[in-house]
Amino acid sequence: MSKTTAESLSEATAARTVLFVINVDWFFVSHFLPFVAEARRRGYRCCLACEITGERARLEAAGVEVFPLALSRGARSLGSFWRAARGLARLIEAQAPQVVHAIGLEAVTTAALGRLWSPRAQFVFAPTGLGYAALRSGLQARALGRVFPMVLGRSSAGRVGWIFENEDDPATFGLVRKRRQGILIVGGAGVDLEAFRPTEFPARPPLRVAQVSRMIRSKGPDLAVEAVAALRRAGHPVELTLVGDPDAFNPHPVPQTTLQQWNDMAGVRWTGRQQDIPAVWASHHVACLPSRGGEGLPKSLIEAAACGRAIVTTDVPGCRALVRDGIEGFVVPTESAEALAAALQRLLDTPGLVAKMGHAARQRAVSGYSDRQVAARVVDYYERLLAAAAKRRPS
Repeated sequence: MSKTTAESLSEATAARTVLFVINVDWFFVSHFLPFVAEARRRGYRCCLACEITGERARLEAAGVEVFPLALSRGARSLGSFWRAARGLARLIEAQAPQVVHAIGLEAVTTAALGRLWSPRAQFVFAPTGLGYAALRSGLQARALGRVFPMVLGRSSAGRVGWIFENEDDPATFGLVRKRRQGILIVGGAGVDLEAFRPTEFPARPPLRVAQVSRMIRSKGPDLAVEAVAALRRAGHPVELTLVGDPDAFNPHPVPQTTLQQWNDMAGVRWTGRQQDIPAVWASHHVACLPSRGGEGLPKSLIEAAACGRAIVTTDVPGCRALVRDGIEGFVVPTESAEALAAALQRLLDTPGLVAKMGHAARQRAVSGYSDRQVAARVVDYYERLLAAAAKRRPS
């Protein structure tokens, strides 16, 4: 006799552990703790395998069991992936999770290899964009950024689920046509819509623009500086604040000397990383992210939208998933400081446009980008995958 759906779901969720795999603890803390809260609310035990840099206490306070795993960021050899995969396989054997949720391309690669020794666990791969791998040149880099994801996607038949943050990335992994039916696309990691709320705009002039991101080439801070400098030379009252630090593990961080030179320019200020991001948006009118690509769905843009700020960004996957040109802001071509400046000038010259687009941005955030909405969809996805796996097992 075949099992009913309810019986399959009950069996699938009788004893549940989810093991998250990510490169480093602070990234999990900054983006994915709502997943833990929702999973624990539904009775899951939550474990995390990652490099530990100082966030263990905060993770454990949130109910996460933390296990060290050498998944250091930056360029890595196949041998290092293989060693990490063996370590992950041993951890899976010891902790017996029902779900292994790998977040980020390096973690997905490691989990895909670890799956060779752990065929019974339900794996969920969430690449969250390709990062700098999508932008690098050279044969090895092209293999990592373009060829390898497709091989990974096409070889992941069976007990593997996929979570993406935009509609473009599944094709990068070869997940097209019928293979896309089982994937989940979510609004990034989501944001807390209560913590990130609209506030009154600061007085104008000047138009205050902020870029909140790591200070790395792929995020385009140089383009933002060039655009604002051009506007100021033309006599327009605009200022730019760069919020974020360089990333030593990225191959193209903005040098400290360059950041200091920008900070010394009239109308440009570099603050470094800030903890109180709602306060950043309370003192600015417009969000700017001239990304060169490799995004999943930038959380900083969702935060800005939730705070009711108009957004100027580039026509790359992830950014264009959130911002609709002419509605929540402007979407401009990549590598064009001129187009960026023109978009900012429209906001300068059109009365009421900043407020109108900011209101639309808040509505966009509310429509499906809250952290609670995203977390609920992710845990629902676990349960659908587990129920389907239970139905496939012989009775």
